[in-house]
Amino acid sequence: MPVQPHNFPTLRSIEKAQHRPSVLLLGAGMSYGLVPGSGLLLQKKRAKAEAQLGFESVLPRDPAPPPNLLYEWAEEMLTELIARNDPTPKLTLAHSLDIPYEDYWMAYVSTERSSPRHRVVARFAREGLWKHVWSLNWDCIQENAFENVGIKRDGTDAELPWPTVFHCFITAAECGEIGESNTVKIIKPHGCALALVNAEESENKGNHPRALQLSDRFLIASGELANLAPTSVDPTQRFVFSKLCSSLSSFPLVVAGWSASEPYLLEYIDQNVRPALDARILANDELSIVDIEFNAEGHTRLASFYGRDKSTAHIVVEPTGFNLDEFFLWLQALYALGSLRTWSRDNDLVTITEIITGLEQPPDDGSFATRWVDTFLPVWVRLCWRWGLVLCYRGGQQISCDDIDLESPDEHIPWVLQNIERPELRSAARLVAALNRSAAMSEWDFTRFPGGLHKDNLLVIPVPAWDNPRSNNLRALRPLIEALMNPGAGFIEEVKLLFLSADAADAVPDDRKRVLKELVARDLGSVRFAKGSSIGETRLEEL
Repeated sequence: MPVQPHNFPTLRSIEKAQHRPSVLLLGAGMSYGLVPGSGLLLQKKRAKAEAQLGFESVLPRDPAPPPNLLYEWAEEMLTELIARNDPTPKLTLAHSLDIPYEDYWMAYVSTERSSPRHRVVARFAREGLWKHVWSLNWDCIQENAFENVGIKRDGTDAELPWPTVFHCFITAAECGEIGESNTVKIIKPHGCALALVNAEESENKGNHPRALQLSDRFLIASGELANLAPTSVDPTQRFVFSKLCSSLSSFPLVVAGWSASEPYLLEYIDQNVRPALDARILANDELSIVDIEFNAEGHTRLASFYGRDKSTAHIVVEPTGFNLDEFFLWLQALYALGSLRTWSRDNDLVTITEIITGLEQPPDDGSFATRWVDTFLPVWVRLCWRWGLVLCYRGGQQISCDDIDLESPDEHIPWVLQNIERPELRSAARLVAALNRSAAMSEWDFTRFPGGLHKDNLLVIPVPAWDNPRSNNLRALRPLIEALMNPGAGFIEEVKLLFLSADAADAVPDDRKRVLKELVARDLGSVRFAKGSSIGETRLEEL
């Protein structure tokens, strides 16, 4: 496992008063394996596109086109379409490539989980860890992940103490929303597949100016990508570059899957951001380039602006093994465990500190903690909030559990919130510490039944037991229940409840145990476990 130059201490800081959120820039590598890269897109669509457009390019037909060939081909196609007086040439070109029509570009919201890399980015957005997210990708995969964790596109602020809305900035028309507080901002300077869909709708409704405005932001031709610059003519460009300058001058930059091949961006950073960087002391993680390779052109030049080089800026990921997904899961585990440590006590505090120390660098053989944080902890937190066992306020008003939409299997409640007690995190700290001390630690599976612990034919379901539930709703355990009802789930011989209190000294009354068993039996929908009496119980020491 490669040794990383740092583990993002600035990004992971849970002291909100001093926290500096980072700017996240996503390149094509972030979408690798989910949408076709530029070379593969040209290979798959060129013949069909040229037949549809009635024009054949003079560029050679390469069976494995290099990435830049798509942009050169698009330059030739657009030149021809403009010469034909096509009213929306970029929209026409996008149609020929099927970009507005292929589902993988749109990444429609579904009950399926987003990829780990996009899921963690979205969770971190809800945690308030990103100042802005910049995506140079046309696809909507990251936006889909935002929706899946409960951050809705252009919605109404739910008035919760965390972001519930995101805005995507494509044209100058959206720029006014950049100042809205408690919202997530994603800036897409190269355009967006959804903008192309909206452009087509505008054209069909007779709003040609808006259709042209939206589709013109679809940057695909080699000439415009090479010469893109902040000009006084284009208000969108002025906005894009001014936000880039102000953000990078003050906040750390995390680059994921971007080769830094756009000369216009590097030139702008060199001229407008570098002087501000030179004038202040930079954190060790002021620049992080997360990529398989650290290239000698763009990456080296970008690092030089920060006084960094490959050894101090390159976060190494691999095509397999410690890939982008595993990187983000590792980073998420460090952040979540840091939050749990603030709520843990006595021996649990010592144990969680040991777990974190073992994750200071990515572990060679993975860690049970990364799986536990990703699949168990979010379900546990949702369950405790759904039962009304965590008291939270905004603007002096108590937030009801009914105010929180917890239907999505990946809905995320932040692990770091200011000025509230977190009994669910204290009890979770007790659980993860006990698992780490258990001789059977490696045998427990947290992924098959989200919110549960599975081993052999035994399913253990932890339930909050420091107070009577204010709601008898088990919807927060829906992912576990659905997994249990799946025909391929396997045979479960035993179901046991683990009654977790926030404090080890607190005993759980027998009446409360009986009520909780009946609630779980009611919702499991299993003949075998139809009564509370058919469900057993276990303790932390027995795991």
